[in-house]
This record gives sequence, structure tokens and C-alpha cells, in this order.
Amino acid sequence: MGPIAVLCYPEETVWIIEVLAKRMAMGLQQIGQQAEYITSLDRHYPTIYYMNYIRCIEVVKGARQFTYITHIDEGRKLVLLRQQAEAGIVGICMSEDTARRMRELTGSRNFVGITPPALRYGPFKPLKILFASRLYEDGRKNISIFERSISLLSETDVELYIIGSGWEAFIEKIKPKVRKVHYSPQFSEETYLRYIAETDLLVYAGFDEGAISVIDYLAAGKKVLATAQGYHLDFCTSDNAYLFSNEETLSEQTRRILEKRRHEQKIYERLTDWDRYCQQHVEIFNRPLA
Repeated sequence: MGPIAVLCYPEETVWIIEVLAKRMAMGLQQIGQQAEYITSLDRHYPTIYYMNYIRCIEVVKGARQFTYITHIDEGRKLVLLRQQAEAGIVGICMSEDTARRMRELTGSRNFVGITPPALRYGPFKPLKILFASRLYEDGRKNISIFERSISLLSETDVELYIIGSGWEAFIEKIKPKVRKVHYSPQFSEETYLRYIAETDLLVYAGFDEGAISVIDYLAAGKKVLATAQGYHLDFCTSDNAYLFSNEETLSEQTRRILEKRRHEQKIYERLTDWDRYCQQHVEIFNRPLA
């Protein structure tokens, strides 16, 4: 097919299409396709992808041309797109719904839809778990339950946030199973509130009267994995709490948490799948023209 020119004419200010065009060219290169980001047609390219469709006003002889379709908010733009389609230029819309509407409005089949992935994103975030209590020598906080819960949840990527004294031995034992441990042995209101804000799940394993940290966490709109006893039960529902009373129910609740994580990761992967997005373009670029 030869190199693909991803053409984006410069605007007075940086526009999202410019960012998208640069990322598109890079994504095509990453899947092994020759591609260049250009801002003017200064030489011949066998395939030209206009990211500013409004600037595609003539057919370039000997080239396959495609346009990226964004806002169609004026009649003249619809007329231009119809002319492009009649000339054999394929319009790539941001959704199949828009492509369908364009096919209906223009009577041309030269419109296809591909939803773009996210442009600005980081790696899939680890599961951030908070323990907020002191450990006592009498065992009331059930350290074995904490160990068991982390052992089960460490199937996914985990960071621990711990505030309260007495956790040193636990941390040394659990370190190999988690990505990172944030530990504040001395209670600080500022640190406590920051840990609540930064984490995704609070684990409370005490078989006692309960803990204010569980209620604080629920009030922050977050979920807890907690024992099915204590005063926090007055505020726990199936929407905000994973409750357990023994090893069996702990395993069941952690399974639910892991299933939710896997679902979230699949959604993230779809939202950021540039390889698939670029491959879909290559398939369209190679398709026989209508």
C-alpha cells in the first residue's frame, strides 16, 4: 500500500484533531504500517488521510483519499461531503450511527464508522486498598484475615495504604504480594483523609464493635470489605459493602471484587486500544473502493 500520509492542515490554535492526527500516524507506525504526519501535500503519497475534511476540495490523481469526519454543522459541509463521496473519497466517521446517517443523507456508501479510543490516559490503575486501625496484641483485628484478603486480592495489581501502629511485621510478610505499601504508623488527620481519597477499597476484619473508619469510608461514597458485624452494619448495603463472616464468605466476596476489576480492565483496554483502531483504518484503506 505504500506510506500513508496523515494530513492535518495547521490551525491558528492547537485543536484536538491535530493531536489525534499525530497519534494516528504514530499508531499506524506501531503496527508496522508506513505513515507520516504532514501539514501540506508537498509530494505524492499513494494514500492520503485528511484529518481536516473541510480542506479536502479536490481529487488527487493516483492517490486513494480518505477524510476524517467531525462536526457537520453547516449545509455547505454536507454538500462538500456529498461531493467527496461522489468522487470516491471515503469518509471515516466517529461512530457507525453518524456513518449510517451520512449514507442516508447522501445516498453514497462511502461512509464508514470507527469510534476513536481515548487520547489522554495513563496505565490501568492498581487496586488501592486501605487498612485504617491499630493492631492490638489480643488479636481482635484478626491479622490472619487481613493476610488472607490480600493473598486473594493480589491476583490483581494491588497497592496498600495503612494508617495505624503495629503493622511492621505484617508489612514485611505481605510486601512480596503487592506493588507498593504506603505506611503511616502515626495517625494524622491529613494523612487519613488523603488515604481515603486516594484508595478504592477499605478492608476491615475486626470481629468487634466496629470502626469509625468504615463509616468514614462509606460516607466518602466508597466500598468496604468488612466483617458482617459491628455498628457499621446499620449503614452497609449490597451497593456499598462486601460483607463476610468466615473464610468461605471472604473468598466469595473477594471473587466478586476481582470480577469487577477484570470487567473494568476489559473496558479500559477497549477504550485505549490504538492497535485495533489503526488496524481498522488499514483494512479500510486497503478495501476496494465502491
